[in-house]
Amino acid sequence: MSADSHNLSPGISDDLAADDRELSVLCQTEIEPIIKRFICGKLHASLRPNDDSRNNQDALELAGEAKLLILQKLQHSNGVDPIRDLEAYVKTVTANVINQYLRRKYPRRLSLKNQFRYLFTHHPKLSIWRSDEHRWVCGYRGGNESASPIRFSDEKLSELKTRSASEGGNKASNITELAFGILDIHDSSIFLDDLVSLACEVLNIVEPAEVPELEDPRETVSRSTGNAHSTLEDEEFANLLWSAIVELPPRHRIALLLNFKDDSDNLIMMLPTMRAATIRDIADALGFGHTEFAGLLGELPWDDKQIAEHLEITRQQVINLRQSARQMLRRKLRDEN
Repeated sequence: MSADSHNLSPGISDDLAADDRELSVLCQTEIEPIIKRFICGKLHASLRPNDDSRNNQDALELAGEAKLLILQKLQHSNGVDPIRDLEAYVKTVTANVINQYLRRKYPRRLSLKNQFRYLFTHHPKLSIWRSDEHRWVCGYRGGNESASPIRFSDEKLSELKTRSASEGGNKASNITELAFGILDIHDSSIFLDDLVSLACEVLNIVEPAEVPELEDPRETVSRSTGNAHSTLEDEEFANLLWSAIVELPPRHRIALLLNFKDDSDNLIMMLPTMRAATIRDIADALGFGHTEFAGLLGELPWDDKQIAEHLEITRQQVINLRQSARQMLRRKLRDEN
């Protein structure tokens, strides 16, 4: 910001130099400590310059990348679109940097985690929730809410591998069969990360088991926002979901989105929050004018009768379209693996 200050008048040059000093102090006293605490907690790295371990060197690079992105935002904002909550912003940027790193390092594992997350969110017999320690737990709907450690004998693990091989591995509907098989043998609810680790072993996915469970930083800052992000916990999954939705036939999209309800939050309001799609994008995908759709937001979600009248079909046809849309989404998301 002050690189060209020698070409400016003394008053402006002094102001820029003062801004640089202020920003430097802010970085050292507030920004860097937040970044370091966040990365140390998630990647279990020391962030010491003399620690030559691969994990620590990667963490140091990530810390530098996050700091650079934040400083660029602060340097170029000039009072426009100011950062109202610096800690939340720093955590969000740092979490995004770590997520990108993990996606590159563990692509199959994270893809599998997203598939399980979608399955347990939408299957009528399954459910996913947060434990008291804020870890994701998977289990049968209405079943035991407490997760227990995995204790699988070699015989049980061999049984799962044989069943998976006979069903064609991790393709399409067999992710569902694998989830039910693990739950039945485990006979209890299970932490999502444990479920993914076991599934990786069954499917012979060779990637490190230690993948940090990144929570949405906006949840960290304020628990009072409820579970608005609980079923779409990261932006990668939201983007995958939206990409799959826009590939659905128009009537399937309408039947799904206008009635999409999840834990009292509808997907249309969650997608913009997760930066996967704007309200204008959703309006275009549903065939509404932007102004018209904005006026409808307060009415959503619609019931099947309203959707049927809009599409000029029967209520049962709407139900059939939505069920078909969900099946298409499951296939598309699972094929990402």
